[in-house]
Amino acid sequence: LIRAGSEVDTPDFVGETPLYCASYYGHEDILGILLAARANVNTANLNGVFPLHCATQNGHKTVVAMLLRAGANANCVDVNGKTPLVFAVEKGHKTIMELLVMAGAKRDAK
Repeated sequence: LIRAGSEVDTPDFVGETPLYCASYYGHEDILGILLAARANVNTANLNGVFPLHCATQNGHKTVVAMLLRAGANANCVDVNGKTPLVFAVEKGHKTIMELLVMAGAKRDAK
């Protein structure tokens, strides 16, 4: 579909883009294709949740690294004021915490 000219950032009815879904489910191969097609890594769904939040919450280390390398905002904030680093701490995802801090995540976030 991408080769045929489909828009890679078209959201579904709740504002989730293909990149958001690939991040949520940890589909690294699909994420790679979408990133190569220049999908926007900093688009939140209608609830203000970003792909980086999803990948962090679900413990997808490689996806988090891919998103950060592609320019995802390590300090993006959801509607509750939480950053990905907060979710990583809450879930005990130490490697993801390190990735986020190395990418510039603020340690004093809520």
